[in-house]
Order: sequence, then structure tokens, then C-alpha cells
Amino acid sequence: MAQRRSLNSSGLMLIQKVTSHSLSDGDIVPDVPINLEGYRGKVGRIFSFAVTGNTDGPIWGTDIYTDDSNIATAAVHAGIIDIGETKIVDIKVFPGQQAYFGSTREGITSLSYGKWSGSFFFTKKPLNFDMTIPNVQMFRDKVGQILSFKITGSDEGLVWGTHIYTDNSNLATAAVHAGLVTKGEKKVVHIQILPGQFNYHGMTQNGISSLSYNTWEGSYAFCSKPQQ
Repeated sequence: MAQRRSLNSSGLMLIQKVTSHSLSDGDIVPDVPINLEGYRGKVGRIFSFAVTGNTDGPIWGTDIYTDDSNIATAAVHAGIIDIGETKIVDIKVFPGQQAYFGSTREGITSLSYGKWSGSFFFTKKPLNFDMTIPNVQMFRDKVGQILSFKITGSDEGLVWGTHIYTDNSNLATAAVHAGLVTKGEKKVVHIQILPGQFNYHGMTQNGISSLSYNTWEGSYAFCSKPQQ
């Protein structure tokens, strides 16, 4: 049982208990849980649920949500489904973030929050691009989308972040840094477009040193291509 602390309109501290859901066998789970706290150990995996959109549950974040956020409400907020609509949605389990941004979308207001131990976001069908690009800034408006690119591993471009990269990071160099390709190797890689982050942590790995950076408006992470 987790606890969520928040302030009411009078400035008093409230504590809300959130019940976790047990993980079912397999990736396709017909019995949708209230939230994804029970899936926190499955980072990187994508699960499919039959969700009916509602406005009843609390949510924290925008595009990337705390894993104790109500799935059905978050799906409406993210524009994946309408209120009362039932639809199969795909959700990717994601690590905890340093901060979550609240916003008002689709008539639903999500809350901001600080550091939290687990997250999720909704995935969409991948787009394939048979071209080489230096970075993915031009795709900043496609948050949640999976994009596929042909690249040749490089060590010449600048990279900011580790695991989650700024969207102006060189794609071919970031792929080497992430261990997906070696220098000179040609490969199709898949990335997920993510919202901007408060912080990006630099690290040296696979012969590439990435840089640290503070707030930036767009991000991406490498991922597996989901089954169609």
C-alpha cells in the first residue's frame, strides 16, 4: 500500500492510500488495474489493457505519469480515449522521474509532483523513416510515438543524457552510447519520443561520453519495436 501526499485548498497535508495491483502472467492483461504500481519491476515492457475512459481518478504528470496515477483517467488526459469509450491501449512501464508536470487536457487536470519511484506512458503505433537524420527535434510534437530510423553508429556527435536523451542529441552517437550499435555498424533503431525533462545525467559508456544538462523541452529513449 503506497501513500500519496498532497495539499488541499486550505494548505493542509492530505495522505491518500493507493492500492497496488498484482502482476498477471503475460503481457496482455484483460483485467485492467487501477494503476501500474504493481508493474514497477517490469520497466521497459509494454502491456495491453481494455480501458474505459473516465474522469474519476487522480493523476500526476503529463504524457509521463506516476505509476499510481489512474490509468483510465490518464488515458483520457493523454488523448488516447474519450470518456466512456472502451479501447485496447498499450502502456509502457517507465522508470521513476525527478519531477512530473501537471496540465489541463481533454477537460482533465493532472497534478504536478516531485520525485516518484515509477512511471508509465501510453505508446502508439510505430512510424518508419527510411532516412538518416542527425537528431529528432522535428518530432517533438509526437510524444509517445515510436519512430524507426536507419543509422550508422558514430562517435562524432554531441549527446546529452543517459537512457533518456535530449531530442537534439545526435541519434547515431546516442545509439552507440546506449549500446545498440557499434561505430560504423548500420542498423534500424527504434526510439520513443518523450516530454522534456528537468535533468539529464551524463555518463561515459561504450566509448562515448554524454553530457549532463538541465531543463530541455524534448527527449527520446531507445526502445523495442512493439508487435503490430
